[in-house]
Amino acid sequence: MKNWYSIQARADQPAEISVFDEIGAWGVSAKQFIGELKAIDATSIKLAINSPGGSVFDALAMYNALRQHPANVEVTVLGIAASAASLLAMAGDTIIMPENAFMMIHNPLNFAYGNADELREMADVLDKIGASLIATYAARTGLPDDEIKALLDAETWLNAEEAVLKGFADELQPALKVAAAFDMDRLPDAVRASIAPPAADPQPEPEPEPEDNHPLDAAAVLAICAGAGMSAHADSLILDPLLTTRADLEAALAEAQEIVAVCTAGKLPDMAAKLIKARVPLAAVRARLPQYAQATADGWASPYAALPPLLVGDRSVSVSEGTGAVLAYYNMMERAAAGATLEAGQWRRLLLQYCQLDTLAMVMVWWHWRGLAAGQSGD
Repeated sequence: MKNWYSIQARADQPAEISVFDEIGAWGVSAKQFIGELKAIDATSIKLAINSPGGSVFDALAMYNALRQHPANVEVTVLGIAASAASLLAMAGDTIIMPENAFMMIHNPLNFAYGNADELREMADVLDKIGASLIATYAARTGLPDDEIKALLDAETWLNAEEAVLKGFADELQPALKVAAAFDMDRLPDAVRASIAPPAADPQPEPEPEPEDNHPLDAAAVLAICAGAGMSAHADSLILDPLLTTRADLEAALAEAQEIVAVCTAGKLPDMAAKLIKARVPLAAVRARLPQYAQATADGWASPYAALPPLLVGDRSVSVSEGTGAVLAYYNMMERAAAGATLEAGQWRRLLLQYCQLDTLAMVMVWWHWRGLAAGQSGD
């Protein structure tokens, strides 16, 4: 069984915490994390992170819980501490980054749905969260608030050396090459590939692998994407668990370039990034794009503008684009978890009405649903 999150406490030894998943509802929740953290009475905690981020509210709660814990906290960024995961990393009394690790910080994001007043209220909330992030990063790094704000505005990727120079980390270590004393299946392929197995009897050296089969790390993906003129899509490809070799990445890049070309030819260039991020196959893009193009030519906001609104609770709700579909899915799951089966069913009907027409929305929902199902089944 693969376990992407764990807390292990042994007598007279540092407690070990591994966060190798999203933070929040789809991965490591603050409720679970804090509940298990309270049971730790060790004098030191070793926290290993390889996470793309997630919910800033969960990360803030986890950060505060670690800061309030009496144990000394040592954080190691094994691969990536991006977005909310970088905030969690700031809880360390000591933060260590191997030279091939990365940290990414940016302004808080959220889905918004409602009238103008509700959207303005959400913007105010995001500003308050942003101010909290600035204060947290500034306190840890010693950098002035305006410099932190500029880094957040730019969505900044820091390699290990840059993170240490700016105060986001304390120690720079060589690329991770250690004998592992834990279950290697818990680690993502890119991290596992950089960890040496325990010492064993000398064996004949294997034949060198072809260059195209070498495992990838984040730095290699960034460099290859930049060389192909596809830096704008590097974030999506870095976090794709299926891209484990250079050959995999080059094939994905070639398909992404075709998707960009198809969307540009269809006069819908902005759609390319969404399709690439959702990993929609090129064949599906070629099959569905004419519908989008025709809808745009006819002056519609989208090909789904004619979908009728449905009753959810006591209000009429419509979904006509991908962000709304993701929000509808989130609301469906939240209401189901709360036991509100009638309202959950209403959200489900609204979502299915949209998904019957939209390949991109179906891919996003399937991806989240697949992850949730895997977490429930223990796979």
